[in-house]
Amino acid sequence: IGSDVRRTLMPFLQNIIKMPPGINLQARSSGTLKGIAADVKICTAWGDLKATGMATRRKGDIEIEANLTSEKVDLEKFLEVSMLGPIDLSVDAKGRIGKDPDIEMNGLISSIELLDQPIQAIKLNGTFEKTNVNATLSVEDPKYQSQIHSEISFSGPLLITNAVQLNNFSLGSLLDMDSSLSVSGELKSEIKLDQPSIEGYVKGNRVLFKSQSVEYLLDTMSLHALISPEASEINYYSDYEQGDLLSNFDIRDLREVIQT
Repeated sequence: IGSDVRRTLMPFLQNIIKMPPGINLQARSSGTLKGIAADVKICTAWGDLKATGMATRRKGDIEIEANLTSEKVDLEKFLEVSMLGPIDLSVDAKGRIGKDPDIEMNGLISSIELLDQPIQAIKLNGTFEKTNVNATLSVEDPKYQSQIHSEISFSGPLLITNAVQLNNFSLGSLLDMDSSLSVSGELKSEIKLDQPSIEGYVKGNRVLFKSQSVEYLLDTMSLHALISPEASEINYYSDYEQGDLLSNFDIRDLREVIQT
């Protein structure tokens, strides 16, 4: 993939992913205008992707059936998110794309690095429609046993809701702290992005923090935050603590405000 193609693609990709310094594309396809089969491999210095599948035109939409695999794809470099690292996955997708998309996906993340810690055996399944996404992740790694269900709505302000079940999740290992520190319990969260404001909450039920030396149980925990350019508000409540923060500025600019 040369410089001309890269310059053509960058305006469409710059807000989504970054282009690696070198890309080698291998593709083979067959079929007609009504249907096509393809086998594509993309090799980069940041990892390799392979996709195989079929696409068929149906009444203005396109029916697809495809498999995507990745080998050591470095998400930190593609997405510029420092907490993510290489990922190995295999995903099957089947459904419809076009004016009214409806795609079902099932797969396995065999390995991914999060905060420089490897997490293995993550089963995933989900549906992708025009205005919303539903996805479930089941982590079977003995150190990070958990189940996460997420819903994303695009019909108005971006709305993300999560339900998380943790079972002796090794929080200490993930955060490079006391390796015996684990957390269990149920957490629910909601984040609403209505640029330039962000609002969200986290609620927990019977959240147990446990290590070799201490156990700390929260029957109830709640955190609500509203952050905007004009003001910020954060409210926290648990069985043992309560705190409120109010400001007449965006606390995301706290460092600049203090420096000024």
